[in-house]
Amino acid sequence: MTLHWSKRAYAWLGAVAGLVFVLVASVARAEERAQGLPAVISIGASSLDPVAVQQAIETELQVPLVIDPTAAQRLEIAITGRRVNVTYVTPGREPVTRSVDLPKDEPRALQTLAFLAGNLARDEAGELLAQLAPPPGESPADAPPPPPLPPPPAEAPPAPSAAPPKVVPPAEPAAPKLLTSPRFAANVSLYYPLTARKHTEQWRLNLELGVAYSRVGAINGVAMNLGGLRVDQTVDGFAGAIFWTRTDGDVRGIAGSLLVAESYGRLRGIGFATLVNLHPGKVDGLQASALVTTAGDVLGIEGGALVAVGRDIQGFQGSAGLTLGRDLRGAQLGVVNVARDARGAQVSIVNVARRVNGVQIGLVNVADEIHGGAIGLVNVAGNGRFQPVAWFAGPGAYLVGGYRTITDLTYLHAGVGYDLAHDHYRYEVGTGLHLALPYGFYGETGPGFAQSYVARGGADVRKELRYDFRVGMEPVRGVTPFIGGTLTRRLSGGGADYRGEYSFGVSFL
Repeated sequence: MTLHWSKRAYAWLGAVAGLVFVLVASVARAEERAQGLPAVISIGASSLDPVAVQQAIETELQVPLVIDPTAAQRLEIAITGRRVNVTYVTPGREPVTRSVDLPKDEPRALQTLAFLAGNLARDEAGELLAQLAPPPGESPADAPPPPPLPPPPAEAPPAPSAAPPKVVPPAEPAAPKLLTSPRFAANVSLYYPLTARKHTEQWRLNLELGVAYSRVGAINGVAMNLGGLRVDQTVDGFAGAIFWTRTDGDVRGIAGSLLVAESYGRLRGIGFATLVNLHPGKVDGLQASALVTTAGDVLGIEGGALVAVGRDIQGFQGSAGLTLGRDLRGAQLGVVNVARDARGAQVSIVNVARRVNGVQIGLVNVADEIHGGAIGLVNVAGNGRFQPVAWFAGPGAYLVGGYRTITDLTYLHAGVGYDLAHDHYRYEVGTGLHLALPYGFYGETGPGFAQSYVARGGADVRKELRYDFRVGMEPVRGVTPFIGGTLTRRLSGGGADYRGEYSFGVSFL
């Protein structure tokens, strides 16, 4: 009994889905014909642009054309070489055809073609055109201005031989105008072009629901597909699919995929994907994926769990792996950060940049030039210094050797020492603020950490937090003596909770 009812439920579900598809298709067909004059445009081997042909005829007729080769009443334009045949087909009557040779000049050819098609359509479909025409005083939204005629050639004065002719780059072709509905344009797609509404790539839809693959002109609302989705122009709202989503125009809202997403316009909102999110254009908002994210200029946040790649970043860029940016204004967070010019902060295990105006925080920091500072165990900067250093610390008798780095406003001080009196070893490290003072002096202050242990057996003696103060000078280039004091706070081991120390030493290079 359960199996019997399950089959019946699936049968009812299939019937309902088919009925919805038929209803949407019927509404879409009625809407299309109410939108404009059905037409067919065949270019053949001609060099004319079919979009330009359509726009020229729409301008002449002052009504939009709907490309529909199945319409019973339609206008047919067939161009072969420089000859055009315009035919009007009406049910129950013989088709009426007019032909003419087109001028070689493209703007005049479009004007001639539009004039011929307009005369034939007005003669054969005057009543339909009157119904489609806009109210008096209004112009159709889809009708572009007619193409201007080229000016007659004029005698140009001879150009100076020394100045080369100025090359003007060709303008980018305008996106084709899309069909719109005065009400609500919806569509259901199985696998484009198997759709309820024909030629969905020519429509701006408010709702698109798909099973395997959808392709639409633009979205002003919601588009979803269980497989793949492509939007040729803008998205105002939401566009998403499970396996793959591609948007070629600007996105104002949310666009993405559960697997792979591509976007080639400007994103003002959120772009998402779980595997790969590719966006070579500008991002004003959030661009993220669970693995790899690429973007152009980012004003906001870009993130990828494995890799994040961007061009000019103003805001935040981060990943749990490799983070690559060209010019950074803000913060960059990752395991390995690489940038050309950084204004702000790079925080990771390894930071690499050409020029830094800010701070690098990591185990290894590398830059050609730093104006600000670097905090890490290894700091390498073209305008910094790396110095071997030796000092004596008391009140014990520690002799310590190590290294120090200076990167603009910061320092790192690290070394290992031996207490001759008690047979103890100690290592310490500290970092903080480095200030250049008049007459060749400098001052340093900052926190640190030290641990001492017994030389034989390795038992801990004391762990402590430190706060160092240090003053030095460089009487001879490459030789820098210093003296300093330290306030320590015991973390474990023996001794007082708080105690002071003194130190003096010299660094080289």
